Amino acid sequence: MRQEPEKISAGLEMAFEQAVDLYHAWTPGLGEPTIQFGAEALTISGVCRLVAHFSDDAPTIVRGRINYYLDGLKDEDLREVLEQDSSYAAAANCLLNLIERRKKSGR
Repeated sequence: MRQEPEKISAGLEMAFEQAVDLYHAWTPGLGEPTIQFGAEALTISGVCRLVAHFSDDAPTIVRGRINYYLDGLKDEDLREVLEQDSSYAAAANCLLNLIERRKKSGR
């Protein structure tokens, strides 16, 4: 008997939406913003890693914000991923890539 894939919890969904929002104003020199998730304070990267295995669809508005962050960047590879895959996993991996690229660029 086939088991249904695990669905993202409402709390983790909210934490990921916060991570997407916090990315916008974050600059690497300040360290990553944290989000309270249960008893833990997780970085926005940490939230992305928790979300990265959920296959259910991320809300259009969340994917739209990530696409907005891609505007003006040479990140067509990430944009293509979001266009082809609407899952939380794809959105989380794109945001995690953006975080890592921002860290490398220092801005």
